[in-house]
Amino acid sequence: MTAAISKDDGATWGHIKNIEVIPGGAAAYASALVSEDEVLVTYYYQTSVKGSASWIRLKIIPLAWFYRE
Repeated sequence: MTAAISKDDGATWGHIKNIEVIPGGAAAYASALVSEDEVLVTYYYQTSVKGSASWIRLKIIPLAWFYRE
């Protein structure tokens, strides 16, 4: 699960950062809510794409993290 920021309506992207790395798995259907100085990110994830159960994960990340180089 990777985040990126665009300052030109999606023409270019920067500040690309991994929120979650799931070797052999998958993540999908992300939602984000910015609340003051934090971003609440929820998404489905699986530890394996074959026959694995899906879970919903919540990560609370400082907003400044998205802009750090």
